[in-house]
Amino acid sequence: MVSALSGLRDVVVEAQTSLLDAAVKAEVPRSIPSDYSIDFTKPVPGGNRNLDLRRDFHLRLDKAPIVATTIFNGAFADLLTCPAPIIFFKLRRVVYWGDASQRTGLHRDRRRRRVHGCCGAGSVDASFPLHRR
Repeated sequence: MVSALSGLRDVVVEAQTSLLDAAVKAEVPRSIPSDYSIDFTKPVPGGNRNLDLRRDFHLRLDKAPIVATTIFNGAFADLLTCPAPIIFFKLRRVVYWGDASQRTGLHRDRRRRRVHGCCGAGSVDASFPLHRR
């Protein structure tokens, strides 16, 4: 099962848990949850709501009889100017979380294609790693 959901608790945790339950019931052997993000295993819990939601879902996923692979792809460059942007050109502002001097890694479209390839491989390859960075 490859999940590509986005949202808050009702989606990232609850809806994805429903998908997980259905996959387990159908005896699906592998899962790629909707974790296409930075590595949420490293930051301290409580510092980022979205990463905390992923951690909450993984508490459920870790108990399920299914092999899961998480894709940590970082942020794509389109975040700079998308509907929820990092850069607000008209306001001459840059949005940041935590330390303003922390480097941010943004990836161009060629990285997006690699993420698609990882999803395909991870969904069928039993030797694919638990966390793909």
